[in-house]
Amino acid sequence: MRWRWWLCGLLGLTGAAMGTDLDQLAQRAVRSVAPPGADPEFTGFGSAAGTGAARTCRGVLDKQVATSRLAPRMEVRFQCHDVPGWVTHRVVLWHVYQPVLVTSRPLARLDAINADTARLERKDLTLLGYGYITDASILGQRYAGRPLGAGVVLTPSMLMHHELIRTGDQVALQSRFDGLMVQVAAMALSGGDQGD
Repeated sequence: MRWRWWLCGLLGLTGAAMGTDLDQLAQRAVRSVAPPGADPEFTGFGSAAGTGAARTCRGVLDKQVATSRLAPRMEVRFQCHDVPGWVTHRVVLWHVYQPVLVTSRPLARLDAINADTARLERKDLTLLGYGYITDASILGQRYAGRPLGAGVVLTPSMLMHHELIRTGDQVALQSRFDGLMVQVAAMALSGGDQGD
């Protein structure tokens, strides 16, 4: 009877060690999807589920991040090729911090996005969905496409280029060739800026 308790204890330790290894592998897999320059902070693990995972996988173990975008809970799927039906999942809880552009004050439509109206602020990307801007080089090159409040995380859809010419404006087209210039009045078919 004593050997049964010893065997059960050994299997329990092996299962616990396997779980710890899978947690570490899941954490590494999730870290690989963090954007360059981001600062991931892991807070723990969520509940895991699986089939056939009571047996130890001693062969090839595939892992795949199943969550399609950055989120506070990232699911990683493991599959063992040597044990038919061996599939398990681990949920990694984390935050991913990176400086993103936010408005410094309320902005009206067509206000310039520059160092006076926007600043970089450290935010958790897992809470921002798809929209944020980490590139400060756009400062001075974009305008607000709609009114924005102070402290708003800027997204690409909120910004626009300033249009010197708008659709329907009367314009003059000039063509120069070999000292000859031709000019004709026309109507702009689309908006544009200098250099477009």
